[in-house]
Amino acid sequence: MMQPVRRSTLMVVSAFVAWLAAAESVAATLSALSTTSAPKAARLKLTGAGFGASQASSVVMIGGASAPVSRWSDTQITAYVPEGSALGSVPVSVVVDALPSNSLTMVVSDRVASGRVRWRLQTERSVRSRSAVAPDGTVLVLDLSGTLYAVTPSGGVKWITRPVGIGQNPVAVGADGVAYVAGDGALVAINPDGTEKWRFIDTTGSFGAGPGVGPDGNIYAVSETTVGGGMGALILSPSGQRLYSQPGYRHVYGTAGLPREITFGSGQWYFQLGDATNTGGALQALQLGGGRRWAVQVDKYTGAAAIGPDGRVYVRMGAQRIAALSPSTGAVLNTFNYPNNLNSDWANPDVGSDGSVYVAASFGSTFGLTATLTQKWSSAGNSVSADFAVSPNASLAVYTGYNLGSPGRILAHAPTGTLKWTESLPSENGGNMMAASRPRFSNDSATVYVGTSTNDYATDPYGYLYALATGASTSTSLLGD
Repeated sequence: MMQPVRRSTLMVVSAFVAWLAAAESVAATLSALSTTSAPKAARLKLTGAGFGASQASSVVMIGGASAPVSRWSDTQITAYVPEGSALGSVPVSVVVDALPSNSLTMVVSDRVASGRVRWRLQTERSVRSRSAVAPDGTVLVLDLSGTLYAVTPSGGVKWITRPVGIGQNPVAVGADGVAYVAGDGALVAINPDGTEKWRFIDTTGSFGAGPGVGPDGNIYAVSETTVGGGMGALILSPSGQRLYSQPGYRHVYGTAGLPREITFGSGQWYFQLGDATNTGGALQALQLGGGRRWAVQVDKYTGAAAIGPDGRVYVRMGAQRIAALSPSTGAVLNTFNYPNNLNSDWANPDVGSDGSVYVAASFGSTFGLTATLTQKWSSAGNSVSADFAVSPNASLAVYTGYNLGSPGRILAHAPTGTLKWTESLPSENGGNMMAASRPRFSNDSATVYVGTSTNDYATDPYGYLYALATGASTSTSLLGD
């Protein structure tokens, strides 16, 4: 007859099982940090083993605080020094499945402004998309890898997520702080805390324009293909429900990936894409809520129409002509041609709340114009120039430029044409840094944000979001929020 199992034997077996489970749950090993001294919001690479293929519930701890993460693999993590980190010499570790790794030490400091540069955030890839600013001042920036960063006005990283595969379209944000990004066939809404609110998929096309948040609170975008496929002009509710769609739009050869903004005015929304009639590219005007109004042939590189306070629509009409269009019919009201018919292309114009229009010409001058496109002033130049952006209070117009073989610059004009300041970008990462996005101002006009690229062919092709003081520069310490 079988003898009963002794209690001592059961205890041995239980202990062995517990030991075996612990042996299978080995903590991750942290072997190196990319730097041992950095300010808050600095980009930090952690190298080691056993981190896991994805982040899931795992975290990076720096100075006693959980760090925002942009990349995660089993052997390397990219994290950002959190605002909650202690200052001075602090421990860094990786916690995987509730088991902390060994700790390495780094020195954390506060951010410090440098002249006009309040701060700059290093991103995973170049920043070509125009950033957005939420009502509370949070800056939403999307880089080319499809990574979205939420940054405080003082430069601290609130959260990071990767909602899309490629980040070329502009970021939009609603009055409630919800951010909207589009890439390939997905349009994604991100809550103010960085969680995904909803995702709208179009399997038949890619998003070629937008998104934008209309004055009615709805989300506007255009899904298209080279032959006019996709859902087309789309209007979604704040909850992600499709309210309207009309197909038939396409980008022109050579303009794939052009960051096309959607703008609003006179109860309409505007974007530049071709259609069956205007195969070379057209400015499209649709009613809020849906329904075509008109389309006018424009330059295929038009990225955005600028809307004046009286409703006039300013657009790059051709390589050497800027036009003001009627919002009701699209008829040309006024034009401004490049002087002396020199061989130079216009960038896209912008218009201030005072009706002043600003435009730059590649390898040429910059101009300030009246609402009827009469020249007020010009400023000579010989650099490759890009689109203007005017501050909300109409006190400053900022554009970017570069000379071949040299780093880029960010320049600011007063409404009178006076060049107020120039910020030169550095050479870095084996190349010349270039401004790559259209500028975006803070809600109070005190700061302007510009995305940059460094060297897209480098081993680590990162970019930056620059935050520049628009008035007097500062060199004081910028404390975290």
